[in-house]
Amino acid sequence: MSVITDRKAFDKAAIPLLATDRAKLPKLLASLAPAERRWAEAAGFDGAPNTHHAVIDAKGKLVRVLVGVRDADDPWALAALPLKLPAGRYVVEAVEDEAPALSPDEEAGIEAALQSYRQGRVVDAKRAREIIDAALGR
Repeated sequence: MSVITDRKAFDKAAIPLLATDRAKLPKLLASLAPAERRWAEAAGFDGAPNTHHAVIDAKGKLVRVLVGVRDADDPWALAALPLKLPAGRYVVEAVEDEAPALSPDEEAGIEAALQSYRQGRVVDAKRAREIIDAALGR
């Protein structure tokens, strides 16, 4: 497992994951640059649960990922992403000002669980909870 020692440097190099549902999609699209918004609309991204859309820049570099979720409070809303996205650093960004922020301990626990999940060590929800609890020192 990797350890983040410089959070600001990690965030700067990380690709943002922007989660939304269908109802909040217009607000998310409005927050994007015009070219990114047109790209997402042309691709038909509609914010449906369990979907994602990779946004690339003019040079073909992945700059953000739009993720459709059923409910922003669902702890498993992003669980399938490690299997669908290319290798890289990703950070979940809040789309709305009122979106709850995770504490550093919660982020560390989720990171540990997602990394273990991607590496094939997690076989069920109970084991995922154990990994999160261990990462949080519970």
